[in-house]
Amino acid sequence: MFSCFARSLHALRMAAPRKVTIIGSGNWGSVISRIVGANVKDHPDLFQQTVQMYVYEELIEGRKLTEIINTEHENVKYLKGFKLPDNVVANPDVVEAAKDADILVFVVPHQFVKAVCTKMKEVVKPGVIAISLIKFGIPCKFMRIDAIADKTHIMTWQECRKDSINRNEALKRQASIRGLDHASTGINLVSTMIKESLEIPHVSVLMGANLAKEVAREMFGEATIGCRMEEHGPLLKDLFHTDYFKINVVSDADTVELCGSLKVYSNDHTLSKVQIFKTAIEPHYLSPPRDIK
Repeated sequence: MFSCFARSLHALRMAAPRKVTIIGSGNWGSVISRIVGANVKDHPDLFQQTVQMYVYEELIEGRKLTEIINTEHENVKYLKGFKLPDNVVANPDVVEAAKDADILVFVVPHQFVKAVCTKMKEVVKPGVIAISLIKFGIPCKFMRIDAIADKTHIMTWQECRKDSINRNEALKRQASIRGLDHASTGINLVSTMIKESLEIPHVSVLMGANLAKEVAREMFGEATIGCRMEEHGPLLKDLFHTDYFKINVVSDADTVELCGSLKVYSNDHTLSKVQIFKTAIEPHYLSPPRDIK
């Protein structure tokens, strides 16, 4: 007899092929479109064969960027020299691109997340599967992590202003978190912003220590999908996994996104993500911490 998970997975695989839309077409978005375009061809039972990709319209030497992508199958501005699959269709209208999509892949620059979600909200399916690949999202306006004497301390801007004696030293040694927003209730993840803006129940994330050009060259790399709905994990893995881009799926999406978003600098040294997570993030925001297996 099928377990509950097995029945859910079976139902997902028996469903009609899903429409995939990529929201964003910059350097990383174009690289991901190469992977997604190829993978939907390899899984015609799971995905529709045409992938819509929202492209912010620009003129390149008098030609529309969408026209160049759809005729020459190359993003000559953001990923020159690498061909995109012919089943990836550039669309300058985010509403039209997102309409009837079953899977939304978010890879827009962080500053456009809210505006894009607002535009497309009315056409988003209630049961859409959304995943964010946005590593460095909304800059943290009200929080700094200060690395002084090998110690990590979360300091708000208000505290920084009050500490007039050490303010200059603190600012010199400040280390910023990007990819996070800081609200009165604490850290606000980009996936949470997408979820709340679109009013959908879940947003998964894909994070990894990858450089877009290296992935475009098909150099070996790995990434982790943090999937809040367990039954969506195998489907998302089929969408992104390749021989050169290995995907692992875990359930703790918050930790995956936090670790993917931390980028820490100081004058004297760079703190590892593990150090920052253990000393600054875990005690304050994850109680109790959840294991990743």
